Amino acid sequence: MSQKKQVPVSDTAELIANFPEKYSGRGRLLVGLFLTRELEELGVTMDEKRAVHRAISSLVSPDAPNYLSDDGVREFNKYAHGGFDVLMDWFDDRPRTIDHFVRAYKRHVDTKLRSLV
Repeated sequence: MSQKKQVPVSDTAELIANFPEKYSGRGRLLVGLFLTRELEELGVTMDEKRAVHRAISSLVSPDAPNYLSDDGVREFNKYAHGGFDVLMDWFDDRPRTIDHFVRAYKRHVDTKLRSLV
């Protein structure tokens, strides 16, 4: 599930020029996942070649270190904001340590998995 949160343009310029070091080798994968979701949200199917090209051209900049155009950065960050909101809904109080986050995240995932069975 992905959630995109509409936020002011001033709040969507947070993606740095490159993906954080830990994810730099996965930049293309992240952009590919983003494009897949964005095309789905736009209602564009892969057999609509012109629409696919138009959408991707507005979101991607092959020369950018993060592969995204300014519009792409704004849209990408809307998913980051939305995902953050989803995670915050899972917690009674904001996690203060990574240990607290991981334990609470695991509890939430376990609960969700049990409800599927």
